[in-house]
Amino acid sequence: MAAELANQLQRTGRTGASTGERIAAAFVLNRMDYLPANYRDVV
Repeated sequence: MAAELANQLQRTGRTGASTGERIAAAFVLNRMDYLPANYRDVV
């Protein structure tokens, strides 16, 4: 599931996924710029 969302996020730059799914996809892609604006738990 995270891989599908990651592919969609990478292709379109957005997804209708939940916040948790979007966070997981951002980590799968190693693209912290895809994290929601309110997510601050990245060092």
